[in-house]
Amino acid sequence: MEQIYIAGQMVDLQDERLSFRLDAVDRDGCQIKAQLTVDLGGAKYTIPEGHSEALKNSEEGRQRLMSYPKQVQDWLIPNVWGEAPTVSENRGGQ
Repeated sequence: MEQIYIAGQMVDLQDERLSFRLDAVDRDGCQIKAQLTVDLGGAKYTIPEGHSEALKNSEEGRQRLMSYPKQVQDWLIPNVWGEAPTVSENRGGQ
């Protein structure tokens, strides 16, 4: 399972205490933000320190998106990003 660093600890991306939202969304990418909510003696508290990750609508970005809960994936594919990547990530340096 993939993890993110949030609130001073590693948390599994599938952890039900996480909530997600999207920012700066367009056909070529987005920013995924995560917040952790914990139970403190029967009261729920959302920790202010969050996690933020930018993803491009590329093969690599789509692969990383698959680490997120299905709900987050469904927000982007197919409605916003469509069925195919729109960005090429050439890491060959040429």
